[in-house]
Amino acid sequence: MSKILLIESDGPFAQDLSTALEARGLEARVTADGKEGLDLAKVDRPDLIVLCVELPKMSGYSVCNKLKKDEQLKSIPLVIISAEATPETFEQHRKLKTRAEGYLIKPFQADALLKTIEGLIEVPPEPALVSSEELVTLDDVDLEVLGPDAPVEEAEESKEVAPSSAPSEDEDLKLLDEAFESLSSEEPAASAAAEPPVEEQRVVAEPADVEDEDGVVRTDPVIHTEAQTEAQTDAQSEVDKLGDEADAALAALGADEPTDVDLTGSTPLLDEAVPATGGPDGGDLAVGQEVVAALGTADDAAGDAEIRRLQERVAELLAEAARKDEALDLRGAEVTEASARLRALEAEVEKHRAGSRQTEEQARAAAEEHSRAGEAARRAEEALRVAREAGREAEERARALAAETKVHAERAQREEQARRLAETAASAGNDRARAAEERTHAAEERTHGAEERAHAAEERAHAAEERARLAEERTRAAEERTRAAENGFQAAEERVLSAEQRTHAAETRASTSEARTSAAEARAETAEQESAGVKLRLEEADQACALKAAEAEQARERAEGLGRELDAAHARSAAFENDLATVRPELEALRAELSATRTAAEGSQAEAESKLTELRKRVAELEAQNTRHEERVVKAYQKIKGDEKIREKTRKALAIALQLLEERPQGTPPPAEVQPRRE
Repeated sequence: MSKILLIESDGPFAQDLSTALEARGLEARVTADGKEGLDLAKVDRPDLIVLCVELPKMSGYSVCNKLKKDEQLKSIPLVIISAEATPETFEQHRKLKTRAEGYLIKPFQADALLKTIEGLIEVPPEPALVSSEELVTLDDVDLEVLGPDAPVEEAEESKEVAPSSAPSEDEDLKLLDEAFESLSSEEPAASAAAEPPVEEQRVVAEPADVEDEDGVVRTDPVIHTEAQTEAQTDAQSEVDKLGDEADAALAALGADEPTDVDLTGSTPLLDEAVPATGGPDGGDLAVGQEVVAALGTADDAAGDAEIRRLQERVAELLAEAARKDEALDLRGAEVTEASARLRALEAEVEKHRAGSRQTEEQARAAAEEHSRAGEAARRAEEALRVAREAGREAEERARALAAETKVHAERAQREEQARRLAETAASAGNDRARAAEERTHAAEERTHGAEERAHAAEERAHAAEERARLAEERTRAAEERTRAAENGFQAAEERVLSAEQRTHAAETRASTSEARTSAAEARAETAEQESAGVKLRLEEADQACALKAAEAEQARERAEGLGRELDAAHARSAAFENDLATVRPELEALRAELSATRTAAEGSQAEAESKLTELRKRVAELEAQNTRHEERVVKAYQKIKGDEKIREKTRKALAIALQLLEERPQGTPPPAEVQPRRE
């Protein structure tokens, strides 16, 4: 008994398949785990394995790979079943080294699985088919010769034994049996001598009730030869024809008036054929025996010749159908190969499409980086603007300091004039005036030092302004380079957009080719379906050769038409391949253009990064310089404030001196020494 290992995760479906396999005499073992199935295959060594793809822990394809890579298990036939796979998926899997021997897509009936298994291992026949037909030979039928004293009941029993031992007999054999039984009651020796030689032939007989020309119902056998069971209808018609001829010959041997032949009665078939005055040695009996024997031999030979002719015709039709099947299979293989090539081209187009998407992503990343560089440049520009504003503020402060210094100088001049007037007006107070002059001179020196420091501050402010101007010029140059980089990047984006448009056009052409390929595959499937119809019609023609000859011719014409359609589909597939071959250089050009765009974008990005780094350095330097300038300005401002306080004190001292000079009466000598009041 053949053993079947069923690896299926669907419990009810697996149980149904197991029941159907066991009903056909196969031993089925079921498991839902792929690893356990591998272990059972190694231990039990089944004759065939049915493997489901959708397993819980391990994919059925993985189990198939392990089975086919195992030296001990790879010879076991394997049938893969799946509810999610498509015919294209199975076609791709058939091209692998670790492929299965059979493929089925769920849902399917158990008969489909049994049909697939029958093509891989030996399966016991169905019990119903064995019991409905029985193979017998003519040697299995006993032609009993009854003795002269045998009663009629025994003859009836002998007639009824044959149908019980063999459910159906040849019509000629039955008629000759009854004829010789009737003759044996008069002359056993003549009956035995006249028994015709019968060539051994294995037949399958089925009973059929036929009404002859006289209205008598008789049981005729329908002959099926073992060589060609499909010719059952034609063989039955030929046997009916032979039976009619035998009936006519036997009727001619009887009385002058036709008599009804009742096969179910107990009266012998040829009782009336014997003359009333004749005895066992009459000449008519011998003549009748010879005629019947010759007639049976001739009819057997004619039937055999007709059957052989029908068998030859059926063999010719089968050979022709096989040739057409081979041609259709060859065309189907060509269509499948074309579909595989188209799928490969589609995969290549998808790969190019993925490359284009990657290039787009890189371009977008470069654009984002460029945007970040622009943002950094804007921040640097803002910092430079702030630095310029700080420089302008420092310049304004320096100008204010210069103006204030100028005011102080004017005041000093006025004070000098006042001093001169005071010297002219009060010569007596020369010493004190000289002392005041010395102090004033010291104040002037300090004022001059302040002026020099203010001038130095002004020069530094001017230098800072010059550096700010240079920084602004550099910033403008950087902005111009940034704009140039943006223009280059915009051009790169335009080239990328053009490449995307070309890629889209290529995808459109690929989709059109795919649609055409789908149409070709649909026509191929239609052709296969029509081929299946042709096969069915050929099988019907095999069952009725003479009646189906015209239909076979029509089927041949249809098959030729289908072949032409397949040739046209093949030509269209070749045209599609040419279209895809035309598309491939365009895709290569797009790929090269995208690569160049990527290189340019990377160069622009590197240049922008270097410029951004330089700008950051310059901004840091300007910020440091601005900080130093601010510190210097603060120090100068503090010094100016101190000088202002000193000038204020000097002014107050001079005012007091003038007041004292004015208050002193005329002719009063100046005091020897005047000390200034300190506040």
